[in-house]
This record gives sequence, structure tokens and C-alpha cells, in this order.
Amino acid sequence: MGNGNGKTILTNSAINAFKSCARKYYWRYVREIEAMERPEALLLGTAIHGFLEAHYRQLPYTPPIDLAPKSQAILKGVREYYPILYLDDCDLFEPVAVEKIISGEILNPETGRPAREYSYGGKVDGLVVLKKDVEGSKAGDLLLLEHKTTTKVDENYFDRLQLDSQLRLYVFFLARELGAPIAGCLFNVILKPRLRPRKNESEEEYGHRLRLEMNWPEMYQRRFLRFSDQRLMEIQKELWDAKTLIAKARKENVFTMNSASCFDWHRRCDYFDLCASQDPEAAIKESGLFQHQEAHVELVTGPGEVLVEAAGEPF
Repeated sequence: MGNGNGKTILTNSAINAFKSCARKYYWRYVREIEAMERPEALLLGTAIHGFLEAHYRQLPYTPPIDLAPKSQAILKGVREYYPILYLDDCDLFEPVAVEKIISGEILNPETGRPAREYSYGGKVDGLVVLKKDVEGSKAGDLLLLEHKTTTKVDENYFDRLQLDSQLRLYVFFLARELGAPIAGCLFNVILKPRLRPRKNESEEEYGHRLRLEMNWPEMYQRRFLRFSDQRLMEIQKELWDAKTLIAKARKENVFTMNSASCFDWHRRCDYFDLCASQDPEAAIKESGLFQHQEAHVELVTGPGEVLVEAAGEPF
């Protein structure tokens, strides 16, 4: 997928896929092939993001119908408790944009010249302006708003965020686009319960426990993050270096497999069967497991994705 001027787009997902396994990048972003079956954890995370988007845009939310009963119960708990727990958000910040698409040139850190064939793209969960001073940030500051779902959170999780390339790239490109500094990030974490069904427990009883588990404040964590100028300068070079490696692989049409990533995150890679097949082209056509999906489909603009264009406009 190009950005409209013929350049190949690099997103965080594409870069991370390449770093994990160049062959995975090839299947998804060069051949534009995607597994038809999506993991339930991904479906739930997408559903929760959809609810949060509707919440901050003050729009009705219709849950997806393809969620498993467990995920439906968790989502129901989030929908019940999140608006209550963060009832005072309207006093803390004002949303400036929700699900905002960002893009920009990838600049050579030494010469300042843009890459000729590649550009950057992404979509941020939100951008907010603070209404009052809080944790090192002051009223009027612009903050990136990012949502994540996970099963475990500790201080190491939040410490790692200071080095997170996605957050730093979002802050860097937002600041460049808006011509105003982004003071940091409000990082919003929703924990998914790790409860297992009890012996002889019905599906309805299990779902009830999951829903109630999401009514505990401990399942919701927030951190205000700030990034130093040095960290933002570093990310420009990291992006350029990633672009260089990807460009070389695409030019030479060499995408080396990394077998150490075949079972990352305790699950089989979507493309394992293709890489293991003696005839991957036949496997694509005959297995019924794959479909064509345009690269970076998340960057296709949909109705109402951008809330407002500048702070101070009504929410």
C-alpha cells in the first residue's frame, strides 16, 4: 500500500513484523496475505478499542457478534465499569482527536533529506489536551492517549514503555504534523482476567464471574509518560535504520526466516504452514486458510475517525 505519492508505507506493525521475522513481513506486507481466522485475544482487544473509541466520541456502541462467550462477558464488564471509574475524565482532559491517522516523511538523521521510496504511517488511539496540572504535565499540554489490553502488568511493563518505539514515533510525528510539542502520553491499560472455569460451573456462571472481575479498579491501570528529547532523536535514527534494512530486503527479494519466532506469544505463527510447505503457492490457494488483505488496512480512513482538528473545539 502506498501513501498516495507512490511511496511504500512503513507502520509500527510492519517494522515489528520485519524485526521478528522477515518472511512474516514478506507474506503480510509484500504479498498482502492474511490468515482468515483471527485469535480470540485479538478480537477482544479490537472490541475493547472499539468501545473506547465510541466512549470518547460520545457515540452509541454496538458490540461485535462474533466474540466467544468469555470475551463477551469481559467486554460487558468493561462497558459497565470503565465509564464509572473514569467519570472525571471530562475534568481531566478534552479529546482533540480519536483514532487519528498520522503520516510523514522518513528523514535521514544525518542529512535531513526524506527517503525517496518510503514514508511512515500510523493511527493513534487519541490525542487530548489537559485541563489541569497532573504528574509533571500542566494544563494546556497535549498528550497522546493510548489504550492497551493485556493479562499482566507490573512496574517492568511500565518501565519498558519509556523505550517503546511506537509511542515515541507517534509523539514525534504528531508534534511534527501539529507544529506543537506533545508533552507525553497518557497510557491506558485494561487487564484481561485470568480466571478459569470451575468444576461443574456453567457457561453463564463463568461469564458472570468474568464480568464482575472487570468491575474491580485493579483491572484498570494508567500512567503518564514523558519522553526526553534524546529519546525522540534516537527514534528518528531507529526508524531510518529499519527503513534501510526493509528496503534492502525488498530490493533483493530476500526475506530470511527466523524460526525462533514461529511460536512467539505461545501461539503458532499465522504463516507457519506457508513457510513449512514445499509449495506455499499451492497452500495459499488450496488450504482455505488465507485471504488477500491490503497492507495497512487500518490506515484507510473511515467515517468519523478524526474527532476535531484542534484543541478547544467542542467534544
